[in-house]
Amino acid sequence: ARETFIGFSLGFLMRMFFFAVSVMGEIVSVTMGLSAAQLYNPAMGSQSNVVEQFELILATLFFLSFNGHHIFISGMVQSFTTVPVASMSLNYHAFATIGSAVQEIIVIGLKMSAPVLVAVFMTNIAMGVLGRAVPQINVLVTSMPVTVMLGLVILVITTPLFVSEMGGLVNVMAEHFFQFMKVI
Repeated sequence: ARETFIGFSLGFLMRMFFFAVSVMGEIVSVTMGLSAAQLYNPAMGSQSNVVEQFELILATLFFLSFNGHHIFISGMVQSFTTVPVASMSLNYHAFATIGSAVQEIIVIGLKMSAPVLVAVFMTNIAMGVLGRAVPQINVLVTSMPVTVMLGLVILVITTPLFVSEMGGLVNVMAEHFFQFMKVI
C-alpha cells in the first residue's frame, strides 16, 4: 500500500506539467465561448474542450523537446535509491506539499491564459460600449465570432510566450518531484 501511494503521488507530480496546461486550455476555452465543443480525451477518460486538446498536444511536443521524458525516467530511477523499497516508515508531512503543488498548477494555468483573458475582457467591454452607443446592433450575435477570432489570434501571437513558460513549467515540475522524494 505504501509503494502504491508513493507511486501515485510521484505520478501526479509528473503530470503536473500537463495539468497546468489543461487548466489553461479550460480557462481559455470557457473565456472564448468554446466550452460547448467537447471531445473525448482517452488519456483522462473524460470530455475536454477543443482548445484544451490543442494545447495538450502542443504541450506534449514541447515536453518531449525539452527532454521532460528524460527527467521523468531519471526521477523514477532515482526514486528507488532515495525512497527505499519495502521500508515500513512513511513521512506523512511530505504529502502536505502536494496541496501547494495543486495551488501552483492553478496559478500557472491562470498566468498562461492571462493574455486571452485580458483580450476577451477588453473586447467584451468594447462590445458593451458599442451596444450602448448603437442600440440597433445586436451585440449578443456579433460578439461571439469576434471573441472567438480574437482569442485564436491571441493564442497564435502568444505561442512564443507559451513555449518559454513551458520550459519554466518543466523545471517547476522536476523541482517538486525531486523535493517530494527527498522528504519521504
